[in-house]
This record gives sequence, structure tokens and C-alpha cells, in this order.
Amino acid sequence: MKAAWKNGRWILPILMAASTVAHLLCIDQFGWFRDELYYMACGAHLAWGYVDHPPLVAAAAATIPGHSFLAVRALPILCGALCMLLTWRLCERMGAVGFGRVLATLAALFTPTYLFQFHTLSMNAFEVVLWSAGALLAIDLDEHASTKRWLALGAVVGLGLLNKHSMLFWASALAFAWLCTGRVRVFASAKPWLALAVAALLVAPHVYWQAVHGFPTREFYANAGERKILHMSPLGYLGAQVTLAGPGNLLLWAPGLVWLLGARAARKFMFLGVAYLALLAMFIALHGKAYYMVPFYCVLFAAGGAAWEQVRGRARPVLAGLAMLSVIGLGCVVAPMALPILSPEQTIAHGKRLGITPPQAERAVIAELPQHLADMFGWNELVATVAKVRATLPAEERARVQIIAGNYGEAAAIDWLGPTWGLPSAYSPHNAYFMWATPEATDAPVIVLGRRLTDGDKLNTVFDQVTMVGRTACNHCMPYERDLSVFLCRGWKNPPGRIWPTLKFFF
Repeated sequence: MKAAWKNGRWILPILMAASTVAHLLCIDQFGWFRDELYYMACGAHLAWGYVDHPPLVAAAAATIPGHSFLAVRALPILCGALCMLLTWRLCERMGAVGFGRVLATLAALFTPTYLFQFHTLSMNAFEVVLWSAGALLAIDLDEHASTKRWLALGAVVGLGLLNKHSMLFWASALAFAWLCTGRVRVFASAKPWLALAVAALLVAPHVYWQAVHGFPTREFYANAGERKILHMSPLGYLGAQVTLAGPGNLLLWAPGLVWLLGARAARKFMFLGVAYLALLAMFIALHGKAYYMVPFYCVLFAAGGAAWEQVRGRARPVLAGLAMLSVIGLGCVVAPMALPILSPEQTIAHGKRLGITPPQAERAVIAELPQHLADMFGWNELVATVAKVRATLPAEERARVQIIAGNYGEAAAIDWLGPTWGLPSAYSPHNAYFMWATPEATDAPVIVLGRRLTDGDKLNTVFDQVTMVGRTACNHCMPYERDLSVFLCRGWKNPPGRIWPTLKFFF
């Protein structure tokens, strides 16, 4: 048995293949996720930055051939396999021989948040890979490490910043951890500063874009923190980590954190445990979303695998079996709440049986389904409703009609799915859409939808004629996307260029 574990590298490709197959089997079970539709729209408007994110995910979206689920989701699925490989390598570097590596890699496979993040195109899939790769590089970094290794870390940090600004917190936590664990001499060498220069050089075009456009992301973060993100207590934030990292994985990452911070065998890796605590403190203090910590868990899984291999005595097989059963058993039980494995109705019923709900990150009213799954519904119905309204217009007006959507999800759905129905691209005052285009001042009719634009008497202050002509319907989408009124408007009261800035909202 021990020999089988020691030669267990053959298990890794099997686990990676199993992860890939699991995603492929349910790749089109539900629909498109709100954010991946938006990132595809960003890919069609390539720039060095966007209101709410850096450019890497848009650059990735621009390379995707075709409109199929497989084409769009191949990259995140690949990231899932890379995450497992990096977890294995981290565990290996921490001294685990066989069982620990398999246990850690299984934890990475069954982490609920990872299951979804590696199923849809987003920044989050790349973030897990970049944080894990950075941690793997950082293990052997000191003043004697090769310049190439330091430059590689700089490149990872630079790419991470081009992917998501949270990499800045990861790098700051890492530097703080080095200082706290006696690696002060590292900063006396030129090598870390060369790494910093590489990162700065990579992210410089994005910073320049921000400066040229008045740092719109600063406004986005301020608005999101004030009006969108649900603030959590420190205790609630800690409790959310258990759910997000997987209840079954608690027996792995919690001992892994303790091992990093206190075990003699983990002295070389202690800085990673300190970095985790530093990140946790920063995100709690800044009211960051609870899932912001999730990319770090590959490190803790690896440490947990190494810690479990230190267990000795007659109870070891029983305890090891308990850990394996926890990771696999509870992982399988929770998986339908992360991946679209079951039907929507079965998923709702399964969630009620479990009594587990994903931590709510935003202030929006939640649906029966978890938000990440609910946001995969309603887009086809929305586009079909808009197309039916357009079809009622005379042929000359159909060719010139403009469409304004209330948020980037609605606008991106029209852009991605609308061409099949002959719809033009949509306008929206939300986030990056606001910066891409302003409606034209013509006598053509304007189709408007989205609660943010249509609630109250807003449209009557913008147009001379406002007529409700339709209503969207969807069974499982988020509540704020249900029963949207669709209006046909005519006659701008003021030039669109003057009105558009008053409708802008970044968050």
C-alpha cells in the first residue's frame, strides 16, 4: 500500500482527466453565465483596461473561436486541471510523498467555489492558477535564489495584476510574511526589486489606461463597497471560508494552516501561513467579498496533505481514511450546488435538504438557486422578448432601432445572442458599456429595458413618447432580472450626449 502511494504520480493525470470530464458532461446543462457574456463583450472591445477589471480576461476572450460552450469554457476547464497540477507540486515541495498529494489534489478538485470558477470564463479561474504558481515559485526564493526565478515571480505578479487587482494584496501579504519570518535579507538583494520592476513593466499599460480615463476603477470600487458588496462580520467571514473552500476540505486546510505556522518541518514554508493570515486580515478590514480568499486554498490543501503524512501510530489509517472520506464524500454531496449537474428543480430541492447556502456576497435579493447558478438563466428569454418587440416595427424602423439595456448582463446577452435574431448591438450606461458608445440622436425608435432605467418616471424625463410593449419572463433567474418591462421610446428630449452621463453607474 505504501509503495503504491509512493509511486502515485500516475494518479494525477487520472484526477485531472476526471475533473475535465465532469465539466464537459454538464457544459451546456444550464445557460451562459452573466459575467462570461460580459467578458466576451469586452473581448470585442479590446483595451488595456475596463471600468471593473484589468484586460487579461478580455484578451483571452478575444482569442476564443466560435460561440459554443466548449469554445468559451475550454480555458477555465484547463485552468482547473492546472490548479490540480500546481496543488500536487506544492504538496510535493512541502515533503508529502504520495497519500498527502492525492488528498490535497482531491480537495482542489472538490472545492465548490473552484468547481464553478473552472466551469465559466472569468478572471477567477486565472487567479487561482496565478496565485498557486506564485506560491510555488516563492517557496525557494531567498537572496541566493537565481535571478531567473525572481524574474519569473515578477512575471506572475505582473500577469496577476493584468488579470485582477487582488494580486496586489497577494504580493503585499507575501512581502509582509517574508519580513515576519526572518527573510529581511531578501530585500537587501537586487533580485526582488528586479522582480518588482518586471511586474511594474507588465502592468504599466493598464495603469496608463486608468490615468488617461480618470481612474474609473477607483469610482467603481468606491460605489461597489458602498452600495453593492454585503459587509460581513469577521466571524461571518471566517465561517464563509468553510463553505467556500468546501465543508469536506476543512479537515485538510485547517490542519494545513496550523502545520505551516507551527511545525518544525514546515519552518521553510511558514511565510505562506503568515501570508494567508495577512490576506484574511486585509480583506476583512476592507470588507472584501469572502470568496476573495479562495485562490489561496491550493496552498493550504498542499500543506494539509503534508501535515497528514506526519501523522503516526496505529490510528493513522483510520484518521487518513476519515480525511479522504470527508474530502470525497462531502465534496460529492456539495458539488451539485456548485456545478449544473442536476436540473434546476433538483438543485433547489438538494440545497433545501442540505440546509447549506453559499455565503451572500452582494445586497441583491437572492433566488431559489444559488446566485452563480441563477445568473445562468433568463438571457435567451430576454433576447427573444426584445426581438419580438423589434419585429413589430416597420421594416425601415427595424433597420435603425436602438436598444438600451439596464446592466452589462442584459446588454451582453443581446450582443452575444442577439445576432441570431437580427438584433443590433446594445447600449448600456453600466460599467464598460458606458465608455464604449453613446446612443445616436436620430428619429429612430429606442427599445429600453432593465429596472435601473425603467423604474419610476425616468424614461419620461428622457423621451417624448414612452410605451410599454412587452415583459420578460424567466423561472430561475435572479429576481432583479424577472418580469422586466420593455419599453418602446421615441423622441429624445435632449441630445443623447448630454443625457448619457446622467445615466452612468459604475459598480
